[in-house]
Amino acid sequence: MSLNVPDKDATAQKRKAAELLALDELSDQQIADAVGVTKRTITRWKHLPLVKQIIAEATKEIGEAIRAEGIREKQFRLAAQEERWRDLEALRKARGADPHISSFPGGATGFVAVDLKQVKHLAEPKEGEDGVPQWTQEYWTHAFDATLWNAYLSIERHIAQEMGQWTDKAELDMTSVVEFVGFDPEKL
Repeated sequence: MSLNVPDKDATAQKRKAAELLALDELSDQQIADAVGVTKRTITRWKHLPLVKQIIAEATKEIGEAIRAEGIREKQFRLAAQEERWRDLEALRKARGADPHISSFPGGATGFVAVDLKQVKHLAEPKEGEDGVPQWTQEYWTHAFDATLWNAYLSIERHIAQEMGQWTDKAELDMTSVVEFVGFDPEKL
């Protein structure tokens, strides 16, 4: 048999090795033992286009399966929500620590968004730092970042709902009101 002709058994071995490599649970030696080749062969196969393609496809499939299964599990949903909340918290703290943003009222909270505005129509130019006349005037505006605030609230609501600690407003029935107030409307 020529070395250039693909062998079905060798291709099956490469496919199995590539799938095991994608799982990333075994050492190269353990993979070599599992498919019946040497560790050196596994090292060489890692550079083959076919093996690289199989590894990429298997890694993608494994990732999708983990994400699909994970989101179905309550603990994974909660962990994902908590991670998003921590990301928002890191953003808020970084904003609050920024000396420029913290100079605005409420800026140290991190719930203030700052924006650079330009006025393009000056009646007369003013001298810039480099001595060049400036026909524009820059100024900063700030405002409460309601989008960030609402993102926090949304995540916290979802976590509370997952934990069974959130109830939507319920309509009152008259029986509850009568029992609470302590009178019988029929006697009036």
